[in-house]
Amino acid sequence: MFKIIENKNSILISEELSPVLRFFIFFIGLSPLIFTPYELLIKPHWNEFSFIIVIPIIISFGAIFVGGTFIIVSIWGLDKFLEINFERKYILYSHKTFFGSLFKHKYKLTDLNKIEIAIHDWSDGPTTYSLEFHISKKIMNIGDFKKHDEAELLKSNITHKLRIE
Repeated sequence: MFKIIENKNSILISEELSPVLRFFIFFIGLSPLIFTPYELLIKPHWNEFSFIIVIPIIISFGAIFVGGTFIIVSIWGLDKFLEINFERKYILYSHKTFFGSLFKHKYKLTDLNKIEIAIHDWSDGPTTYSLEFHISKKIMNIGDFKKHDEAELLKSNITHKLRIE
């Protein structure tokens, strides 16, 4: 979920995986992790080794890898937050997981060099836009705007409050 929370003294931009989506991804990963090895290796009651068992073993390892990847994404999938506090004059950029904060970086507003709009052309969907914050040789990309005007409006709002261009 992409959210913008704006008040008089700050703007918070967040990109989060919803708990329902995390739960759904977890159970999608759980099914190949459990059922594929069971159906291919345990249920047939392999009594002795033969070269034909190599194929179910390879398929089971692939299913474990894919299912494990989905489970890891559901647990460790990153939520991004960027807070611009105009009163205290800082920018806080943080990543969180299901278990809590992964890291936080705090910058002074004077470290902000520029804000640009990044264009993301997708092969299988409409173009989306995000904001790039250039801070002390780092680029922080956040946002999921469907229209260029929405990104431009937030950018102009931030730059107006910061009085930069």
